[in-house]
Amino acid sequence: MPYLRDVFRDLGDGAMDLVFAPVCVSCDRPIPTTEKDRLVCRLCWVKCRTLPHPRCDRCWGPVPANEDPRPKCRTCGDWPQAVRAIRSAFLMGSETRAIVHALKYRGWEGVADPMAQRMAEMSWPRDVDDEVRTVVPVPTSKARLRERGYNQAALLA
Repeated sequence: MPYLRDVFRDLGDGAMDLVFAPVCVSCDRPIPTTEKDRLVCRLCWVKCRTLPHPRCDRCWGPVPANEDPRPKCRTCGDWPQAVRAIRSAFLMGSETRAIVHALKYRGWEGVADPMAQRMAEMSWPRDVDDEVRTVVPVPTSKARLRERGYNQAALLA
C-alpha cells in the first residue's frame, strides 16, 4: 500500500506541475520538472557569483594580487580582534538579490534551505574551522515577524 500512495502522490505532483508550473523566483522562467530545486532554476544559481580570488582570509573581500591577504587586508585591518572571520556566499548581483528578496519580502521560505547549503559549503580559516561553528540568527522585531510570518535569518541558521 505505501507504494500505491507514492504513485498517487507522484501523479498528483505531476498534475499540479501542469496546472501550476514551478517558476523561478529570480528570473520568472519555468523550472524544468527534472530539476531538484523547485524555486530557483539552475541557471540563476550558476549566475550567483562568488567573490573573486585572491580573497582575504578574514573578511573574504577581494585582495589585489600583489597584496598579502594574511592575516588581515586593508579592509579589515582595523576591525576588533574578536572578529576573526566573516563570509558572504555570493556577490550581491541581480540573481542573488532576487533570491534574497524572495526569502525576505515575498514569503518564499523554501529558498532558505538551498541558500543555507551553499553557505555551509564555504571555507574558513583553519583556526576558526577547528572550533565548533555556530550560526546565530539576527533577532527580528515582533512587528517584522508578524508581517513576514517567519524569521528568515533563523531559517538560514
